[in-house]
Amino acid sequence: MTHRPAGPPPAPAERTARQNRSRARPRERARTVHGSEHTTPPRAGSETARWRNRPKSSGATRPAGATIGKRVRPARTPYGKTMCQTASLIENGGGTRVGVGAFNCEPLSLACKFKTRVGVSCPPLPFTLHPSHCAFAGALGVTAVQRRLPGSTMRTKAEQYIHGFGPVEEQRLREQAAVLAPVVFNGLTLPQAGRLLELGCGVGAELALIAERWPGLQLTGIDLSISHLRAAQRHLGDAALLARGDGACLPFADATFDTVITIWMLEHVADADAVFREALRVLAPGGRLICTEVDNTTFRFLPEQPAIRTWWDLFCAQQRHGGDPEIGRRLADLARRHRCQHVRTCDLPVVSSSLFPERRNLLLNYIQDLLLSGAEHLQHAGVADQVLMDALQAELDQVRQDPSIQFEYHAIRLTCQSR
Repeated sequence: MTHRPAGPPPAPAERTARQNRSRARPRERARTVHGSEHTTPPRAGSETARWRNRPKSSGATRPAGATIGKRVRPARTPYGKTMCQTASLIENGGGTRVGVGAFNCEPLSLACKFKTRVGVSCPPLPFTLHPSHCAFAGALGVTAVQRRLPGSTMRTKAEQYIHGFGPVEEQRLREQAAVLAPVVFNGLTLPQAGRLLELGCGVGAELALIAERWPGLQLTGIDLSISHLRAAQRHLGDAALLARGDGACLPFADATFDTVITIWMLEHVADADAVFREALRVLAPGGRLICTEVDNTTFRFLPEQPAIRTWWDLFCAQQRHGGDPEIGRRLADLARRHRCQHVRTCDLPVVSSSLFPERRNLLLNYIQDLLLSGAEHLQHAGVADQVLMDALQAELDQVRQDPSIQFEYHAIRLTCQSR
């Protein structure tokens, strides 16, 4: 609302001159952001500016990145969800905003604070959407339902990740995926085609293995961590569409995916019910939800190693502040509580044996990296010191040298269907 400054009203002649000046101004580009109108001129040198200033008789066609300066009628996705095609949301090469008609522009960002169905203004996410996913992204309806949590909330949740971030953790996750692949994918059947979403995709290690085994699937991954998503894009290239978001508040339309999976994700979630509810919402009727999760009560060395046991108990206690390290044993109840159909669980044992020394060494490397990945978090919390770390390392060295010491750890895979 514009307030007129105090003072006598302008004379009729002055008022007429002001109106004439207003009419003489060039029309500015209007765009819709959060349901209100803002007028901003096109960026100098952009495709839009060059398109606006072209000779009218040139016969040129509008470049793909140039906006037309007006809203067009909402379109419907293949899933019946209305999406606002605000063609003027992205200026060529600049965009921090996402519109259905502009997925061939630079960044893709879904970390939106606002719940809106019209022109969404988003903080930029520092990776680009591969051109091959433009049509797929539009079909997913990523701008149709922007049901986002505040960015600060997402950052806080990501920071609770006990393993930390950075190149060392990224490499650990890829090595973990490779070592545990015979366990994770043993007996797992996925469709040869369709759309699959991984919640908590991390650095894309599991998505890469899925892409190798089921190349016909259209893969999507979502995660809270920007650094992990950057690593995932480097690792996956154009093999998957990536988005930043919270599993408890997914930015996808209902019934978008044929399969939703989690792998080592729900252990880091405080409210597994909310994630389950959202996963079932974005599943098509009859779609499958597959959760492969830990049960940390099954972790043991035989004979028992006191320092390793103490460290593991502290590790799990820290995870309980923002997650559930025993979520595997509760998966079946979780599925039944949400009235899923065809609920099945199976045990996935990770067992070392002296009969297979190479496999045993791989598993011990994985376990050592897993335990030490929480060192910084435990020390920062004041529950672990250097003395305990030295004892832990000594016992790990002893286990490696003594093949009679056995190790086992069990995960649970839940498979169920949406109604």
